[in-house]
Amino acid sequence: IMASAVDQSLGEALGQLYVIKYFPEDARKRMLELVNNLQKAFEARINNLDWMSDSTKQKAKEKLFTITKKIGYPDKWRDYSNVTIARDQYFENVVSTSANNYQFQLAKLNKPVDRMEWFTTPSTVTAYYNPYANEIVFPAGILQTPYFDQDADDALNYGGIGIVIGHELTHA
Repeated sequence: IMASAVDQSLGEALGQLYVIKYFPEDARKRMLELVNNLQKAFEARINNLDWMSDSTKQKAKEKLFTITKKIGYPDKWRDYSNVTIARDQYFENVVSTSANNYQFQLAKLNKPVDRMEWFTTPSTVTAYYNPYANEIVFPAGILQTPYFDQDADDALNYGGIGIVIGHELTHA
C-alpha cells in the first residue's frame, strides 16, 4: 500500500529513482531501435495490403511515422520542490503532496496541452497508445525481464516487448 501511495503522490520522483537504478540510457536507445524496426515492418505490411487503396495506404503510413515515441521516462522531470515529507507525519505528507498535485493541475489552465506529459509513472509496468496525441508510451517499469533485456538477443526482445510494441502500434 505504501509503494502505491508514493507512486500516486510522487510518481515521477519515485520513477526518477527507479530509472537511475534500473534503466540506463543504452536501454532507452535499444528500445527506440526496436520500435523503429517494428514501424518499418508495419510499413512493409501496409504496402502489401491488397484491400487498401493507395491513398489510404499513404495516410496509414503518415500516421505510422508521426507517432510520438515515449520510452522509459519523460524528457523533463516534474518538480516536487514544494512538497514537504517527514518520516513520521503521514497525514501531513498526504496534505503536502495533494496540495502540490492540485497546483500542478491548476497551472495547466488556459495553457496549451503539454504534449510531452506522461499519463503514467516511469516505474509502472504498462504501455499504452494515446489516440488523441498519436503517441505510444513504454515506461521503464515494463522495460525489464521478461519483456525486455537490453543485453538479450533481438529474438528474445521481439518475442517479449515486440509483442507489446506491435499491440500498441496496432491501436494506431
